[in-house]
Amino acid sequence: MVNTITTFNTCIRDIQKMRGFYVFLSDHYKIAPEDLSDLLRSELVNLVSAMDRFIHEFVRIGIINSYTNKTPQTDKCKSISIKFSTLNKVIECQSRKTPPTCNEETAEYWINNEIKTILKSMSFQKIDRIKDALSYIWDLDHKIPVIMSKMHYPFPESTPNANQKFLEKKIDLIVSRRNQIVHEADYDISINSKQTININWLDDTILFVKEFLSSTYKCNFLGADNKQ
Repeated sequence: MVNTITTFNTCIRDIQKMRGFYVFLSDHYKIAPEDLSDLLRSELVNLVSAMDRFIHEFVRIGIINSYTNKTPQTDKCKSISIKFSTLNKVIECQSRKTPPTCNEETAEYWINNEIKTILKSMSFQKIDRIKDALSYIWDLDHKIPVIMSKMHYPFPESTPNANQKFLEKKIDLIVSRRNQIVHEADYDISINSKQTININWLDDTILFVKEFLSSTYKCNFLGADNKQ
């Protein structure tokens, strides 16, 4: 699973490069912040896309590990409907007496194709969808508190329950703002102009998502294969 967090961190570095371009234009060409604000919006869009991709890959690899007996299967994982043609290929590969000579002779190849097809139509952005996705690989009733226990983000509330509500609301608000940018050009119809995007809020949002996903990766309780 190491590739999931490596790719996410690469996405974060790409976002940081975009910020460097923003700062360069602002400092050297004295372009007004409002004229550069779409660069900040693109940071947010790319951040949420990176989060969605991370969850997809994290869950995909976890499910493959479960179906190839590297980790235990959760109840939700057992509920996945696998086509008979895929199951036949898996059985054929697992019963093979000789080492595989190509990808098509491994059970992982057929399971991976099936799971990718199943997951590609799903979106893992809002917090309920993220928790549902993690149920494919974690048999935990309280996933978010465990993830939060490994985060270094400065939560503002005084109790764990309040901070969990803060986290869940914050993720949904981040995704909602991303959707406003992507689907509505970030326009506020009440004033017929774009909403402002605060650079301090964006920096905090990037830190928050990075901490959340890094901690999710650290909470890989089922010991998924780090080579994938």
